[in-house]
Amino acid sequence: MRSARSRLGKGFSFEERILACQAAVETAPYGMRGRWKHWLPKAQREAGQTRTTPFDEVRLDLGCGKGHFTVECAKQNPGILFVGVDVEELCILRSAELAVKEGVENVVFVLDRFPTLKDMFAPGELSQIFLMFPTPFPKKKYAEKRTVIAERLAGYRRLLEPGGLVRFETDSQPLFDFGRIQFDLAGFDVLWETRDLEADYPSLIAGEYKQRLTARGACVHALLARNGEVPVPEEGSIMHEEPLSLIDYLPDDLEGMEYVPHGMEGCVTNMRNRRRNERARKRREEARLK
Repeated sequence: MRSARSRLGKGFSFEERILACQAAVETAPYGMRGRWKHWLPKAQREAGQTRTTPFDEVRLDLGCGKGHFTVECAKQNPGILFVGVDVEELCILRSAELAVKEGVENVVFVLDRFPTLKDMFAPGELSQIFLMFPTPFPKKKYAEKRTVIAERLAGYRRLLEPGGLVRFETDSQPLFDFGRIQFDLAGFDVLWETRDLEADYPSLIAGEYKQRLTARGACVHALLARNGEVPVPEEGSIMHEEPLSLIDYLPDDLEGMEYVPHGMEGCVTNMRNRRRNERARKRREEARLK
């Protein structure tokens, strides 16, 4: 299978393109731990410059994609630093290029294939975390990779200031139903939740990815949760009694699903085919017994 970079053609140079927008890229994010409110582009730091007025807040967009949502948030909140993190180099490139093109200086992007957030941000350093359309990882054996599993959510609580917020959006009803349980297990207070974000909160900023999904007929499930007052669960203390496979959260009427969540198309197709085969087998058995 060809890589994403190889599909961009012979003349494409990631190194040259990322160099041109390096003012919006942080290549040493772990060195910024505890100092993000004073962030400046690397070139300015190396020139001995310092930020005279720190940012009011630091907000993290975890899995920022191509950065449209992150950049738009930054444009509307100039006193806040937005940090976008993603595992895909082309996403970070597109994000940084967009920030430079738009002239937005209070946003920075981090490429990290295996981000360790507790080493990137100090306890209480973040005021808000955005989990926008994360990968669902439907199978039970990959549940620990979900950004909304309770263990990860508990880790986010340690990085959030008291009362800090997490906003979670997804087109996946099974992931949302699973995640809703996980927020409670991690000790968050859910301030609001909706099964149709566009209808209930139309004024919220929408990124390009969400716009594409809603154009395909997706309803966006979302919630806003606050860092609770109960103690953060200790590592290894969370007991999971709920199903971990997202298949268990699918509706009974699979044939009536008008929209199949991104990342679960294969699961739903297999289950539909299995049920059709079971019904056909049952009809053959009934006909044989007549």
